Amino acid sequence: MGYIFTVDTNFTCPSLPCRIFSHGKYEAMDEVIEHSPAFADFPDLDEFKRIVRRREKMGTTGIGHGVAIAHGKVRFLKDIRVGLGVSVEGVDYGAVDGNPVHLLFVIASSPTLQMDYLRILSRILRAVRDVSVRTDLVEYVSAWETMFPKDADVTMPASCVRFLALLDELMPEGSDSPCGFPSR
Repeated sequence: MGYIFTVDTNFTCPSLPCRIFSHGKYEAMDEVIEHSPAFADFPDLDEFKRIVRRREKMGTTGIGHGVAIAHGKVRFLKDIRVGLGVSVEGVDYGAVDGNPVHLLFVIASSPTLQMDYLRILSRILRAVRDVSVRTDLVEYVSAWETMFPKDADVTMPASCVRFLALLDELMPEGSDSPCGFPSR
């Protein structure tokens, strides 16, 4: 069983999949789904968007403190996929605390992988509980973006390194899936 955890900040890509430009909840979810490599091999992204939207309409997945974890069950999956979008400005998400969302996780899993899904969800929640992880990820993306396309040196904060190392633990042995921010 493999886990693909993708945080793509390949700034040579015009879509900048880690960077959310939308300010609305559903548009931001769509942006992460459309541009995250975690979902690139899905046969029908529109169907996955509908699944995630349907789940969101049952109740907000904006858990507060600038974090949302949208998710949907996809029957054909044999693994769990997680994409992460970062909004520097914030998304009007309708989070439980009323604050804008800056970190939007989108998780796709099979209904048969519930225990694995809960384990991944728990690890994400534990990590984003740390305010320095949340703020440093947003500030790092913002700093990297302001330097682009210059070849400037932007040092990743230690809290981001720890967070991404935690996420890397979810990757299967020998996986070559992209994971993590550039270490510049």
